[in-house]
Amino acid sequence: MHLVGAGVQDMGIFGILPQKINKKTHKIPQDEQIVMYKSSEIAEPGYYKVDVENNVTVELTTTQRTGAHRYTFKDKGPYQVSIMTGYLLQKAAPRNSSTIRCGAKCLQGVVKV
Repeated sequence: MHLVGAGVQDMGIFGILPQKINKKTHKIPQDEQIVMYKSSEIAEPGYYKVDVENNVTVELTTTQRTGAHRYTFKDKGPYQVSIMTGYLLQKAAPRNSSTIRCGAKCLQGVVKV
């Protein structure tokens, strides 16, 4: 998800990753990549679908001013959707950022650049 507008530096981006949590340790993987299975990929104007590792299907769709994500978790969890706010495109240094859950359907965060 790209951020644009007043107060956002060029190339602002959030990484959004569906991840399976380790059942024994209840921790999520620390790497920031997941494997995409290109053979399952469907791409059309305004719609994208692909299967990724851990038996997850990712669907993305857009309109002129908004976008929507849908993650289908085919196995029993636990799963988590991670929102990574700590990086800018084309910059290696991480930003100071935090994300807070403020309700059942609400996330709030701060990014200091």
